[in-house]
Amino acid sequence: MGVETIHLFGSVARDEAKKNSDIDFLVKFKPGKKNFDNFMNLTFLLEDLFKVKVDLLTVDSISGSIKNSVESESVLIEV
Repeated sequence: MGVETIHLFGSVARDEAKKNSDIDFLVKFKPGKKNFDNFMNLTFLLEDLFKVKVDLLTVDSISGSIKNSVESESVLIEV
């Protein structure tokens, strides 16, 4: 799917998740690999794997204070 890096963030990363919490991921795709199919395939794969709703953001889709917050709490997942 062309993933360069993927980070976990949000309530799961902060160990504050509730029973109905989703899982938030921040992904950076390899050059030339960021497209709708890869994005959706990764979303579906993560939802199938964790059996919960997944919110997937790309690195270039966030900015400002949200970016700072996400980057400060994110946990790199080895791929």
